Amino acid sequence: MSGISIANVPSGSKLMMIGDWYRKPGKGWFVTCYFVDTNNQTFRKGVPIDLLPALTTGTTYPRTSTENKAKGYTGTFRLPEMVDWQTCFYVDLPIQLKRLHDVSDQIEDQLLFKLDDIDSTYWLPFTELARMLFFQSAEVTRAAVYEGNTWQIAKASEASWVGEVEFSSNVPVSYLNSIQFRKFFAWLLFTDSAQNSFSSIFIYLNREAAVVGGNERWTFNFAPPDLGGVELSWVGYAENVGEENKHRHCYIREIRSLAGLPAPLVESIFFSHPDDKLVIESDKDEEGDSKPPKPRPPKNKPDTIDPDNPAEHKKKRYLLKMTSTGFHFDTEIDLRRSPRQVNALPKGEKPDLEEEQSDDSDVGLTEAEKGGKNRRGDIDNLEDKDPLDAPEKLAVFQDMLSELSKKHGWNITSEIGEVPKMRCRSAHMVDGRARKYCFATVVRDKTTTAYVLEIELTDKESLSTLFFRTKNIELARTSILEELMTSNALLNHKAMQWKRKMISENTTSRFYLEHPDQKVLSDTEALESWVARAADRISSL
Repeated sequence: MSGISIANVPSGSKLMMIGDWYRKPGKGWFVTCYFVDTNNQTFRKGVPIDLLPALTTGTTYPRTSTENKAKGYTGTFRLPEMVDWQTCFYVDLPIQLKRLHDVSDQIEDQLLFKLDDIDSTYWLPFTELARMLFFQSAEVTRAAVYEGNTWQIAKASEASWVGEVEFSSNVPVSYLNSIQFRKFFAWLLFTDSAQNSFSSIFIYLNREAAVVGGNERWTFNFAPPDLGGVELSWVGYAENVGEENKHRHCYIREIRSLAGLPAPLVESIFFSHPDDKLVIESDKDEEGDSKPPKPRPPKNKPDTIDPDNPAEHKKKRYLLKMTSTGFHFDTEIDLRRSPRQVNALPKGEKPDLEEEQSDDSDVGLTEAEKGGKNRRGDIDNLEDKDPLDAPEKLAVFQDMLSELSKKHGWNITSEIGEVPKMRCRSAHMVDGRARKYCFATVVRDKTTTAYVLEIELTDKESLSTLFFRTKNIELARTSILEELMTSNALLNHKAMQWKRKMISENTTSRFYLEHPDQKVLSDTEALESWVARAADRISSL
């Protein structure tokens, strides 16, 4: 069977649960994994914590696809405010949701969050939430466990609504190629609650680890960041499904996406790396027109993660695509790659874009060591979302307004207009005609009026819906639309991006709402999700 496997894990084995951590003298921290083999027998295997980004419960190894196909019961719900999160143990889980009964005494102390909704109670393992938030990379995982801070990953600074991230050489330069990884690091480095949560892993580990039976052991624990109001899409088990008037309990085996994470309070962030190079070559060589050669892949793509042998630190790094998960802000910010070095090649000389050629089929995720044998590796779990089709956005937006009015009794009026033509080159045009916008007025009660602005997009564009209140609606509306369509290179502003500093100055309160993700939601679910989240924003303005 082809696909990504874990060394010494029998083919066809399914990962069921992640248990206690334990320390091996001189080798660092390991995590106990519980698998079920093809004979339905449970077995344990300890692997270094570096492999946590590859350990998604419910996965059968070898993993043959990176597509995020849901296997089991699925759903999406809005996380309650943090004060309403309850901490429980696996032993408290309803019996109908429990698995691995033959090893229940070994896992009963695992921590879960109990999250109550109107018609459901959700049980979320601490380890799965931490995997989704922080264990997206072996390098980041090591920093959380062994350092407790992000200092050795990157330095971050911010001035005048512009952020800057300078990565260290510990982080793969290839992460800069991924907008999703730039988004992840923007959230981690510029959000205080994310930083505090990240550091809490190290704090709890050193506070709670204890010697048991001659070995140092720990049950994973951490303090989550502020996720109140964030939308979570999940897959797992559920009881009382379809039974009328029955409160159901759901066990979240895997988080598929998080949507509506508060974006950092900056308009743009520049990312740089000491090994990032921009190569500029001449358009023509002696033989005439030429194109830069495409990178040549290795002879053998890695197919086995080797947890027992380290990688050679001098070898080039190979990013391993294991799965696909969504990590989405409530609004888009400009995340730019800023090369530290610009090289101009002499005429006729080709850039060296070839990757290292190797016959090795194994990849090591643990800390590289001198004398290691494996190719260096890391995990890429993040993926862009698949929003609503661009031509349908305004129509679906109006459907959303209609549902809002029906469900909440709000008086909602809307109008369609054309965006102003500013210094935006052709950004004010769509398919050869003027770009449109929809502006809605929502009378929430006798004393409160909210406003909503939705902009027509092309297939390649992304822009959140803007909700706001203001004392001078005509001034705010005109200013927001004009600034939206204005490009200013001196201020690092591009057209078709919300100018957050200006909006904050012209509104009394504001929210940005990301469009639903069709990779994890059906059309009906997407509309319901948009309505529910829009109602939450309007109620909170």
